[in-house]
Amino acid sequence: MGRWGLRLFEGDKDCDIACDLESTFEGDDEEKNLEFFDLVVFRDDGEEIVGEMRDRLDSGLCDELFDIYRAREKEYGGEYRVVILGALVMRTGARIRPSDLGHLRDLVSGTTCHRGYALPMFDNGFRGPGRAQFLAALDHYRPGVPRAYGPPSCFHCGKMKVDTGREPLECPRCKLAFYCDVAGLSGKIVLEGNADVALRSGLPEGGSGAPRA
Repeated sequence: MGRWGLRLFEGDKDCDIACDLESTFEGDDEEKNLEFFDLVVFRDDGEEIVGEMRDRLDSGLCDELFDIYRAREKEYGGEYRVVILGALVMRTGARIRPSDLGHLRDLVSGTTCHRGYALPMFDNGFRGPGRAQFLAALDHYRPGVPRAYGPPSCFHCGKMKVDTGREPLECPRCKLAFYCDVAGLSGKIVLEGNADVALRSGLPEGGSGAPRA
C-alpha cells in the first residue's frame, strides 16, 4: 500500500519498524512481550494496552531497547528506527532517559525527510508533517503522559488540540492537511506524499495548490 498519509505511522515503513521492534525479545519471558504494533493499530484507543506497555517499558525495557538500537544505528535505516522507537515509547508515556531524549532530538536533523514522491521500498524517513509531529511530541513529552498520534496535528508545527487548546483547522481543499491558524491555511499547500495521497487530495502527485475559502 505504501503510504496513506504524511504523518507518523501513516505509511507501511513505520508500521514495519514497529513490528520489527516488537520482536526484539521474542522467545523471552512474558514480561518482555511488546505490543508496539497494537499501539500503531489502536492509535486513539487501546488505553489498556498503553498502560500495560508503559509499565513494562518502565521496568527497564525502555533503557534496554535504546541501548540495543542505538548501538545499531549504522545499519541501513538504523537512525530512523531509533526515532520510531522514541515515538512508540512517547505513545505510552514511559520514562525516557535524558540522554536518550537529547539523542532523539539530534537524530531529527540528520534523518531523511522526503518532500516528493518516493518508492515504497525507499520511503525510509520522515515526511514534513510527520517530522513536525515528532518534534512536537518531544517538546511536550512528560513521563506518565501518553502522546497519541491519531488526532489532527498542524502540518507546520505538529501541535494538537491538547497542546494549544484549539482544534487544528482542516484545509478546505485537500481535506488532508491541518493547520493551527488561518495564516497556515492561506499559504501554499505542498503535498509531500506518495501517489495514493495525492490522488485522494485531487491534486497531482507531489503537486500544490492554494486552498479555497
